[in-house]
Amino acid sequence: MDAIPAYVFLVSDNLQILDYNRASVEIIGPESRLVLKKLCGEVLRCLNDANSPRGCGTGVPCADCVIRNAVKSAAEGDKPFRRQAELLVQRDEYTQAVHFWVTASRYEYDAEEVFIVTLEDVTELVTLRHLLPICSHCKKVRNDEDLWEQIEDYLKKHTTLKFSHGICPDCEQELYSDLQD
Repeated sequence: MDAIPAYVFLVSDNLQILDYNRASVEIIGPESRLVLKKLCGEVLRCLNDANSPRGCGTGVPCADCVIRNAVKSAAEGDKPFRRQAELLVQRDEYTQAVHFWVTASRYEYDAEEVFIVTLEDVTELVTLRHLLPICSHCKKVRNDEDLWEQIEDYLKKHTTLKFSHGICPDCEQELYSDLQD
């Protein structure tokens, strides 16, 4: 597992961490040797764990936990579970949204059913995908085909926005000052 650059955890069906790879130390932190038998939400500093009096898996939002549902899905089926998800985690004094590809697969280890959970951090890619290059002069935007188009056309294709046009006071003054008394 140490050869894999993503965060890899070997967990029980109730999400207790049984083992982890070297890359996971980055997300676990300096107390990595103390995480065995702790629940994933506690180790990853999930906000739902922190806000639930009884901890990981006990809060209302825990029913939607992608890691919990990944392990459940892997336990019920033969094929691995894989989905992109956003997790809100506590980092020092602030909350951070982290985007992961979460994969869970069933695995037999010492005649016991366990699960391999892989977390691939794609936060940077998701952030970059949400950037929209715009010309500082004409305000056209560059689309996925590397072509420049009017922002209105781009937004119509990618959102449900509808436009109505008007003229702001500054442009009215600039364009039609000779018509004003």
